[in-house]
Amino acid sequence: MLNFDYKVRETKLEICIKEGESMKDEKTIFNYDKLRGRIKEYFKTEGAFSDELGISSVQLSNLLNNKATWDQLLINKACMLLEILSIEIPVYFFTEKV
Repeated sequence: MLNFDYKVRETKLEICIKEGESMKDEKTIFNYDKLRGRIKEYFKTEGAFSDELGISSVQLSNLLNNKATWDQLLINKACMLLEILSIEIPVYFFTEKV
């Protein structure tokens, strides 16, 4: 049985829904520190990982710095390369910066 000990906190969207506010002007910023650590653990460098992922190192940098958004196919391929289980995807790709 898998056990992930991390606190679940409300997302900006959930807070806005609860408080009846709009997210029209909100941009969610994600924290990719855990993903960066996994990349270093498996590939040593982000450049080596971007090569395996089939994108440029600039594209990867943009993704990891919230200048571009991950699409489903890229997340799926990254998970396969980094051996990330589907249940772990939120931890690596959807943790909001505080």
